[in-house]
Amino acid sequence: MEIRVYENGRMDILYQHKLVTQHQVSKHTSGATIVREHMPIAHQRDAEKTKEFFVAWGHEIGAAAQQMTLKQYDFTRNTRSRHIGKRCIALQKCCNKVGAAVFERACAYALEKQQYHPTYVDMVARARPWEFLAETKPGFKHDNIRGPEYYGGSSHRKINKINMTPILIWG
Repeated sequence: MEIRVYENGRMDILYQHKLVTQHQVSKHTSGATIVREHMPIAHQRDAEKTKEFFVAWGHEIGAAAQQMTLKQYDFTRNTRSRHIGKRCIALQKCCNKVGAAVFERACAYALEKQQYHPTYVDMVARARPWEFLAETKPGFKHDNIRGPEYYGGSSHRKINKINMTPILIWG
């Protein structure tokens, strides 16, 4: 392999005295030049997955999903961070697994709790706590639960535990 660098910033790469490719030399110290066509297809697809790509995907799902995607990038200034990209891919997999509506609701719940990790969102999406909370809201009367009238001094009924007959108590 032979590499020739010219003053105009061009670089030729030769193999067995035949030109294989040409690159422009990076102007940054320790910089790199990357030509997409020379990358494997999997790497080309990864290179497309930037902050803008994931935020646009989140916007398609809903406001909470978009906000959750943006929260992933709060941890870095690099819009092409591979680590953050993996987190966003985990969010996409979760969305595909549970559906857009449930995923959007899980993101809203996680944002409310200030939990931004994709594992937490996945756990919430599977558990669906909003369904549980809706079912367990106390909307019933029971003799063992004191209502506002107990503390307000108004009259209310109480059960006589000896013979189970209602008695009226005046405040």
